[in-house]
Amino acid sequence: MRLAIKTFGEVLDTIHSRLRRVPPRYLPILIAFVTYRCNLRCSFCGLCELRENTDKSELTTEEWKMVYDSAERLGTLITSISGGEPLLRKDLESIIEYATKKNISVHLCTNGTLIDKNRAKILEEAGTKTISFSLDSDVEEIHDSIRGKGQFKKTLDGIENIRVYSPKIRISINAVLCKKNFKDIHKLVRFAKKLGAVQIKFAPIHTNLLHKYKEKDKWDEFCFSEEDLEELHKEVKKIYIECKKAKMLTTSSTFYEGIVKNFVHKNKFSCYAGFLDCIITPDGRVGVCCDIETNMSVKNKSLVDIWRSNEFHQYRVMACTCTKYCWDTTNTEFSLRLHPKTMLSEIPTMMREFLFYLR
Repeated sequence: MRLAIKTFGEVLDTIHSRLRRVPPRYLPILIAFVTYRCNLRCSFCGLCELRENTDKSELTTEEWKMVYDSAERLGTLITSISGGEPLLRKDLESIIEYATKKNISVHLCTNGTLIDKNRAKILEEAGTKTISFSLDSDVEEIHDSIRGKGQFKKTLDGIENIRVYSPKIRISINAVLCKKNFKDIHKLVRFAKKLGAVQIKFAPIHTNLLHKYKEKDKWDEFCFSEEDLEELHKEVKKIYIECKKAKMLTTSSTFYEGIVKNFVHKNKFSCYAGFLDCIITPDGRVGVCCDIETNMSVKNKSLVDIWRSNEFHQYRVMACTCTKYCWDTTNTEFSLRLHPKTMLSEIPTMMREFLFYLR
């Protein structure tokens, strides 16, 4: 009950701060990109190009611990640890353990291919609460055409190792909807349920955020044409129905309704990036989101000082008027649920979602 009250209080502060465009007191969600290194070379991922044009230095274990010291002071409830492939960091469990000791719930985003029996056990012992696995189809050939030959089986092995050896960790599936996999993708819902997942999320292919570094001529085989949209609309409806039948946590109906619309006229919504959350890049730069980055770094100033600074607040205000194409399962989804007009109807679902990550 105390956790629910704290969560609700921070959500109200986020909404109040966004409406008045003043700095929020809290940082509810911290998105930590601990590395841009990856053991895969997924065909639609822009990180491959980013790694070739970015600072190779990564924050040390101690520097990440200092970040979570600040996050504790800012009342952070959840940290999503991502990459690249975060499991490539040998100190990952040390970072997770430290964040957990600070009463911050740890969510891990991974392709799952590096999780063997021992790593699964260690992740649970470190305090990992939830893990999202990237799985783009229930058909091996389709998934491997996107992620690489043989990766489907490796990901399923990773999920099974968590399910068997780390049963306390709750499993989620992340799928990217693209031209290669969207037909009959609703079948992935039941497949995910059989794998032991309690949550599944589908995000449409996008060419911004971390994918913006991909060369434009490489997107043709993944992006939808106008002729695909009617079939995509029908498939998205099937996905939502299947999630309801399977009683799987998923994104809101508003998010699903907006997937196809966004390819037609670019949906507008009040973005809460920089108010609800922020990102930290592997080299320590703090950003409002992956499209609004700054040169402020936790190597030079604490996260508390950056979050509360006037300089960072100017970037928050930029997010309020941002017109870039976004329809993702983090900022877009939470922003839709936090809109004052829909919040009351979304509170039950939103609280279940928070509890998925927190309990």
